[in-house]
Amino acid sequence: MAVSFDDGLSTIIDSTTSATYTYIYKAISPTAVISDPVWLCKRVVNATGTARFANGISDFSVSSSLMTVDDGLTATYTAG
Repeated sequence: MAVSFDDGLSTIIDSTTSATYTYIYKAISPTAVISDPVWLCKRVVNATGTARFANGISDFSVSSSLMTVDDGLTATYTAG
């Protein structure tokens, strides 16, 4: 069964000083730490509100696409 991004239990909103993007991360585990490769990341373009998922993935069933929080900053964000 696929678990969608909105079902994530943990949320981290990136606090970098980027004026261009906001990164939102979710993990299934409420105790996940930022260095665990268990996060899905969604990047929002601040100027337009357009959101894309890192590496085109939006559910937790594709464990090979889960990442650390730092990985989200360098992932690929394309229209799915």
